[in-house]
Amino acid sequence: LHVALQICAALFQWIKNKDPDVLLLQETHLLKKDAFRLRSKKYEPQFFACAPVKKAGVAVLFHRRIAAKIEVIKRDKEGRYIVLQVRMGAVELGLVSLYAPNTAQEIGR
Repeated sequence: LHVALQICAALFQWIKNKDPDVLLLQETHLLKKDAFRLRSKKYEPQFFACAPVKKAGVAVLFHRRIAAKIEVIKRDKEGRYIVLQVRMGAVELGLVSLYAPNTAQEIGR
């Protein structure tokens, strides 16, 4: 638990220092009911794909300064990926946040 808290503190410090426009997070290990833990007035809208247990999980967070229309195309119920369609003016793109496990047991599902 102590190591996990250190990682979270380091991540939040990095976000504060770098001030990114878009965050794509993998291995969030958040249940759907716990997604609020990443909520921020600075980063909205936010999109999550959460597993039914505390493993996997992905999130995409957009800084509020980004003027875009964002639509969820597909979200995995096991928290492995989320696919978004993003429109910014005349530009349209697909954005995917993907959790790809590196163990044979996880890959075999």
